Amino acid sequence: MAVLAGLVVAVLAAVVARRAGESAPAIAQTQLVGLAYLIAGAIAWSRRPQNRIGPLLVAIACSWYIPEFQAAAEPAVAGLAYASRRIVNALSAYLLLVFPAGVLTLRRHRVVAALLFTLVSFQTLTRLLMTERIPARLDHADRVTVLGCDCVNPFGVLPWPSVLDRIERWTGFLAVAVTLVVIGLVIERLVRSTPAMRRTLWPVLLGAVVGLAVFAYNVLFSVLKLPVSHEAALGALLSVARAAVPLGFLVGLLRMKLGHAAVADLVSSMNANPATGSIESSIASALQDPLARVGIWSPAMRAYLDATGRLLP
Repeated sequence: MAVLAGLVVAVLAAVVARRAGESAPAIAQTQLVGLAYLIAGAIAWSRRPQNRIGPLLVAIACSWYIPEFQAAAEPAVAGLAYASRRIVNALSAYLLLVFPAGVLTLRRHRVVAALLFTLVSFQTLTRLLMTERIPARLDHADRVTVLGCDCVNPFGVLPWPSVLDRIERWTGFLAVAVTLVVIGLVIERLVRSTPAMRRTLWPVLLGAVVGLAVFAYNVLFSVLKLPVSHEAALGALLSVARAAVPLGFLVGLLRMKLGHAAVADLVSSMNANPATGSIESSIASALQDPLARVGIWSPAMRAYLDATGRLLP
């Protein structure tokens, strides 16, 4: 049902963007990224329903289309979209922190996630209540520029443009800082992971890190009101980086399937040739980790020994 709702959102986003005068290539670029997340989310949800990665990918797909609705003919829809347009970035950063288990395992990750959602909630609320008018063209951290409705925001009951400008400025700086912290946590995780885990993580995390870096760059230049160079190239790079995340997840699923086959071959080879050296080489091959070692526990030495009787480190 959620995936079907995501497809409906994708179609509506394309219709709104086309009616607003958005170019066909720009619409196709947006659709490709959103549908990549939606397809990956549907596959992940069906294969591992107990894991939250599937629902999270679907949520990112739906929130990716929010900026398109800033050009909606109905001011209420445009106002809500304008206020919540950066939710996708918080969800994308959260994905980096929980992948692949689907849960936050470290305290520092939980702290950063709480800060992420507190920040985006505060930004959404202040934009919703303090924005007086939604312009016809907007700078956007994900797509550099998008179309707006050029209409009055019906939720703008506190039209304080100077206050909102200061809030946007300082929360923008904070968003850049949190984004850099998330990137640092991801790099730390990749460095500390085993070679086998690193092969699972990098197809997803690499694209997401590039996407977050471009997002931070765009936000910083927007807050400082500086001209962004190479807008088209940045938009294309960000779209490719975004699309690489769900594609990397599908690559990871394929590797897991191949890994299961390798384990089956490992069991078969161990039954055929149970020698310790053969088992060690078979395990290293199945895990694609040449550093994998098999140890035999020695009660006398209270340590693990290799096949030659030497202590394992």
